[in-house]
Amino acid sequence: MAKAILEGIRVTEFGSGAALPDMGRILGAFGADVIRVEGREFLDPMRRLTAGKSVNENPGVNCSNRNKRGIVINLKTTKGQELAMELIKKSDIVGENLRIGIMESWGLDYESVRQVKPDIIYYSTQGWGGGGPYSRYTSFGPHAPSAGGLLYMWNYLDVDHPGGVALNHPDHIAPKLGLIPLFAALDYRRRTGKGQHIDLAQVEAGAGLIGDAYLEYTFHKRHPLPLGNRNPCAAPHGIYKCKGTVQRADSSPPEEDRWLAISVFSEEEWEAFCKAIGGPAWTKSPKFATLLDRKENEDELDRLVEEWTRTLDSWDAMNILQQAGVAAGVVQNAEDLIKDPQLRARSFFVTAEHPVLGPTISDRVPWKYSENFVIPWRPAPSLGEGNDYVFRQLLGMEEQELSLYRESGIIG
Repeated sequence: MAKAILEGIRVTEFGSGAALPDMGRILGAFGADVIRVEGREFLDPMRRLTAGKSVNENPGVNCSNRNKRGIVINLKTTKGQELAMELIKKSDIVGENLRIGIMESWGLDYESVRQVKPDIIYYSTQGWGGGGPYSRYTSFGPHAPSAGGLLYMWNYLDVDHPGGVALNHPDHIAPKLGLIPLFAALDYRRRTGKGQHIDLAQVEAGAGLIGDAYLEYTFHKRHPLPLGNRNPCAAPHGIYKCKGTVQRADSSPPEEDRWLAISVFSEEEWEAFCKAIGGPAWTKSPKFATLLDRKENEDELDRLVEEWTRTLDSWDAMNILQQAGVAAGVVQNAEDLIKDPQLRARSFFVTAEHPVLGPTISDRVPWKYSENFVIPWRPAPSLGEGNDYVFRQLLGMEEQELSLYRESGIIG
């Protein structure tokens, strides 16, 4: 078995939500020893979002915190802060996404940490980042796609207010982008022995996805308008209703709700599309002869395409078009994804035994290495599950001292 890429690297994580914890999950998948620090006084808000259940049952927490250890320290106490600093001394990376000023109030900010651990790599990720007029503003997942311009672009022209999606996109984009400077900092430390402070703003992670909008305004002084599912360089291009029903999560009656995404860019793709759907008479109309014609008559084109897709199961329609070389994909729900033959063929899903929930299905990182390594895939830790290992084995505390810290509430 090949050696894990980050074997021997220890990460101490002070995080909540997804923007930082999701990166820790990936580092753990690379073989790093990731220790998630929580406190009952600053419990991850996600743990409180599962009404009527324990703090260990939230799906978001269990998704973003796999392959980690979890400890509980009261960081509002001097002793708790000292314990955290002792752990940092034995770490290579510190990650935090708490509101600016909190880590400083605990004496655990970068300037304080570097005094005792000069080669530390300290990773901070807040909504607006460090510095600037908004840096101390409070932010949460839904704010970043709004402030970054994404919600303006993810909409339809006939809607009078921003729509977008419920997914907090920058929360999950930022951790992946953060791996780049983090690995660069590890290499820099290897070559120079020096640490780094990395400051990544989640708003900027989202805003960086719409560079073409900036160019449109810079060169033409026009505000790009939302296009819904359309694309200025393709037609047909959209989501089309198919035959089929879906059972709703609230046990309401099944609804007809199966869809197919189709994208046709070139004239060759258009000809293949027409042939694949049987070459109906309307495909030969001058109104659809060129891309420009199809764009000018796009409403009618979409209606005619959907007349075809409505007669077919979404999977059958996808396979017909794909076999003709036309880009098409089923709009998949959660059940579809779990059963997806492509994801299964690539071993994307694994099952881990959660101490409270039992067997749970987890997703792997979305890439593979030719020099493959396999680490035990661990579920997210229950609150304080790693206390014994960290305080006894790593920090060398004796039972008497450990009991004293427990009784005083310093260790949860």
